[in-house]
Amino acid sequence: KMAFFPKNMEDPEFMCLTEPWLGFGLPETLIVDNGLENHSHALSGLFQHMGLAINLEFCATRSPWQKPHVERFFAAAATFLKSHAGRVTKPRKGETQTSTDESAVLTFSELRSFLYRWVEEIHNKTPHSRTKLIPRVEFEAGMRSCPPFRIPVSAELFDFCATREIHRTVGPHGVSLHGLTYGGHNLHELKKRTGEKFSARIRYSPENLSNIYVFDTVRKEWLKAFCTDQKYSQNLSLAEHKSIMRFRDHQLANSGSRKTLVESRVRLLNDIRNSVRSGKRLKLSSKHMLEKHVKGVKPTLIEQEIDRQVEEISLPDFSFDPRTISNVKVIQELR
Repeated sequence: KMAFFPKNMEDPEFMCLTEPWLGFGLPETLIVDNGLENHSHALSGLFQHMGLAINLEFCATRSPWQKPHVERFFAAAATFLKSHAGRVTKPRKGETQTSTDESAVLTFSELRSFLYRWVEEIHNKTPHSRTKLIPRVEFEAGMRSCPPFRIPVSAELFDFCATREIHRTVGPHGVSLHGLTYGGHNLHELKKRTGEKFSARIRYSPENLSNIYVFDTVRKEWLKAFCTDQKYSQNLSLAEHKSIMRFRDHQLANSGSRKTLVESRVRLLNDIRNSVRSGKRLKLSSKHMLEKHVKGVKPTLIEQEIDRQVEEISLPDFSFDPRTISNVKVIQELR
């Protein structure tokens, strides 16, 4: 999308530019690297779904000399934008790798803005070391002699075609995706026609989680459903959402609430053991609760001492009489 569509200088992302961005339009051939994301069916399917006759070619693997202009461009950009702060390096033996969330110094949008400025104000106006030709002047001359094709579709259609498609269950409360819930009038009407719970095709954009698209199998159309927390999800990308969730999980681990939860589990197990020992019968719900706590996720390293206390608790075995399913009998006598 960034390569195909024009860059409006009134957009906050491109207000840093001093001159209009020339590089946009519909290419005849798109040459990409051999990354797995480029070999996905989503990229080739995007062009087919939109009816764009774009030839997709891949560079040869382990052959950087076949794309010297690309390698030289990124080498020049890395040299100019070089910064020791926040730089990701390969881990060495015996060194602890710092988390990127803690070492990062720029947001991705800021880095992209600086890259735009470098391309427009420095790279495109720096004469070639041998030919002494200015890239922007040559680019303008090439556009006059062979103008690029314009995009025959709208940006909204392009955004929809570039979404990812998955399958999710539509339930009474809507659609759950990456911990977010989606609903709305369109989804409510769809459930009236289809049912309260069914599996559906879902399309979502990793760049904006504020809404998704649900396929209506009856009318053969895509319906838009909105996130119930619009204040949080507005212009929220999937990468930002995952980073926020990791931060919340880290804060929860350091708050001590997990340790309190495990201590409560120990007290509950002790109470259940004392109830069984005193001759009380456990109901079916109590057995399920007991099994849930016994087979639960192991505590963290900080809670190893509490885990040892849990292992020391001897728990009785239970069996069910099929003739009297409501009764739970203890088959192991406690000494």
